[in-house]
Amino acid sequence: MNEQKEYWIRLFIKKCIFLDNYEKQMFFFIEWCGKTYNVPEDRLEDLKKKYTIDDYIDRLVPIIDKYFTIDDLKASIKFYSSEAGKKILNYHFLQDTGKVGKEMGEDIESEFAKKIK
Repeated sequence: MNEQKEYWIRLFIKKCIFLDNYEKQMFFFIEWCGKTYNVPEDRLEDLKKKYTIDDYIDRLVPIIDKYFTIDDLKASIKFYSSEAGKKILNYHFLQDTGKVGKEMGEDIESEFAKKIK
């Protein structure tokens, strides 16, 4: 991957992926694991420094590189910067649609459990 494509990938990630939510979830998960496994506070701080949003972005870059061209990235950035695109990236919209997927998964699991009995 060349520098120009990496630039566009990183810009796409920063503009189009709800990073604040991921960062909050990551820190919440580290805190939860720390309490669950009785990890000392200083070790938790080390983990928070190790698993950063920058690390997350670095891990996303090769995946996005695999599926998107520079033109795809530019078009996506343009769309997600529009009013319609901003609505799709809205945290509450993403939460609500995620709930639907979770509920459907639970319904499907329930149906399978009934069939087994």
